[in-house]
Amino acid sequence: MAGVRALGLKSCIAHVEFIYTENGPKLLEIAARPGAHRNYLLEMTHGVSLNVQYYNSQKRQAIDCTIKDEKNFAILTPFPRIKKQFLGLNDVEMFKSLPSYRNHEFRVKGGDLIGPAREGHYSCFVLELMADSREVLWADIETVKEMGDCFL
Repeated sequence: MAGVRALGLKSCIAHVEFIYTENGPKLLEIAARPGAHRNYLLEMTHGVSLNVQYYNSQKRQAIDCTIKDEKNFAILTPFPRIKKQFLGLNDVEMFKSLPSYRNHEFRVKGGDLIGPAREGHYSCFVLELMADSREVLWADIETVKEMGDCFL
């Protein structure tokens, strides 16, 4: 939050990456731009589909990037703290019980090798959260953070 304030970000999509170390979280990157999920984030938070607008531009049709919605939406990609085989999550029902829970997706199958980003591993679990208020969204993000390593 201090980084967002220092950069003066108020109402935009921010690409924020953290690594959890033995000494707690370490901020890797913060930018006033979309990250890996850029098109989906813009569509979910503001109702603007970059894919549709790109298609329109290629067809020489009018482009409309008018903000249609303002939603509180987040995509979380927790990583395991150590390298191990993927056997599932400790408590998938806990994620589903979060007030802002929208969806989750596994990007691996049972037995695949997973591990921390700092060791070159890719995201293996994606959690989508959407809430009517920022406070609810942030509370759920904190709950996920406090869970620690959620992988079996």
